[in-house]
Amino acid sequence: MRGKLPLADVPGYIIGQVGGGLLAAYLVLYMKGNPTVTPMQFASPAVPFLAEFLGTFALAFVVLNVATAKANSNNSFYGLAIGFTVVAAAFAFGGYSGGAFNPAVALGITAMGLNAVANVWIHLLADFAGGAAAALAFRYLSPERLQQMVVAPQEVKENR
Repeated sequence: MRGKLPLADVPGYIIGQVGGGLLAAYLVLYMKGNPTVTPMQFASPAVPFLAEFLGTFALAFVVLNVATAKANSNNSFYGLAIGFTVVAAAFAFGGYSGGAFNPAVALGITAMGLNAVANVWIHLLADFAGGAAAALAFRYLSPERLQQMVVAPQEVKENR
């Protein structure tokens, strides 16, 4: 969506993310055993979809702005910004959707039995849509793009 990842690299990236999420889930199951938590059940897919979409959008938008924008390169705050966004999203939306905010995490918690298999589509669709919306928003609202749109005061004087 941002145009920064070559299309040929996308499948490997997806396989790596999903594989890592599933490997982590199975490793936790091996080390800790089956969870005693009952998977969340949703009366309607609308509320968990919206919760996942908003949480994923917020997380992806913050990551794009603080960890990838040239204007913020070499900053020391990106970890805090991302971490606080995860915590805020978990508190705000976690009770409504389970708070995956990442397709790989959604598959991982489903593999662990913390999410019903019948509900995984909600997380996957919402997480991909939220991430795509964040990428598009960043693409059009990025600091670099906005800086190009703003005319420096000296340029205005020179053009008079």
